[in-house]
Amino acid sequence: AISNMGGWPGLLMFFKKKGLSGDLFTWILATIAGVFILVFFYRFATQHIDVSEDLTDRQTAEYLIDELDAFSTGESSTNYLNFRTPLDVTFQCGSVGFRDFAKDLDRLVFAPSEIHDDEIAMWTEVWKFPFPITPVYYLTTKRSRTIIIYDDRSVDFIQRHSFPSTMGIQSVHIKSLKLDQLRQQTSGLDSLHLIYLIPVRDVNIISEAFPSLKPDILEVDLEKHTVRYHNYRIDGFYLGDEMLYGAFFAPEQFPCLQRKALEHLWRAAHLLEQRARLLQGKIADPACSELFFSLSTAYHGFIGVDDYDLLYEQMERVDQYDSLLQRQGCGGAY
Repeated sequence: AISNMGGWPGLLMFFKKKGLSGDLFTWILATIAGVFILVFFYRFATQHIDVSEDLTDRQTAEYLIDELDAFSTGESSTNYLNFRTPLDVTFQCGSVGFRDFAKDLDRLVFAPSEIHDDEIAMWTEVWKFPFPITPVYYLTTKRSRTIIIYDDRSVDFIQRHSFPSTMGIQSVHIKSLKLDQLRQQTSGLDSLHLIYLIPVRDVNIISEAFPSLKPDILEVDLEKHTVRYHNYRIDGFYLGDEMLYGAFFAPEQFPCLQRKALEHLWRAAHLLEQRARLLQGKIADPACSELFFSLSTAYHGFIGVDDYDLLYEQMERVDQYDSLLQRQGCGGAY
């Protein structure tokens, strides 16, 4: 409209024809310019805030991953991640996220899908089956509790395993388990994981005892190396203790993490197969050379296999060849 009047000079002549003073025109012009300036600065400020938040989200997610990397230096250790205020952190099978930003995560991190807290407890172990495969991370918070329920037949598991106090894991014999008492002890928590090393008789009774918590109920068969999440109707298997521990902390993500763990296993087996073949060609002792050849075929038997019975058979084969190699003075299998 202003351009149709010949620009600002034309607009000034229009005002004069209407009997309006130049001062009034200047005031109107200043007001319009002021509005434009305010709009500009408002848009600049909001865009700047969005960018700053994106950077903060990204930096938070990267900070978590950096902490995991630094944390993996020891074979077994625990630590805390502390924040000034409670954060909403999400963990998926292949990523860690904070608000609107997610970063890919190649590591095996067993954690709840969502964590809202100002402190995260971390525990790491090296997953072995039977050879070292990769560091495994377990994450939880002070507002979560894991209770392992056992009987006389599974007491050996409790005696052989010790868990960091930071992870909130407790054990109780089935004869001493009182659901009403446990409900009182766990009131105020955000989550509760009940790990049964015995057959679960009545899931509904257990669930109804904790109406506000809705605990995760995991049944573990120590002889068959299988797990069952009764809440999610999910069946799975575990390969070694370190993978079983992961089932305690990541019920929603366990099927995906199980598949991801297999991929780590296959990669490690492939590298060890190549190592065994190299040693086979370098060692002069015919007996040792033959054993390393057999070992390489045993490693090859892991690759691409997702049947847990077959994988446990391969694990036993590798253990046998490791014993034979050491007995012959050839060195270890891994």
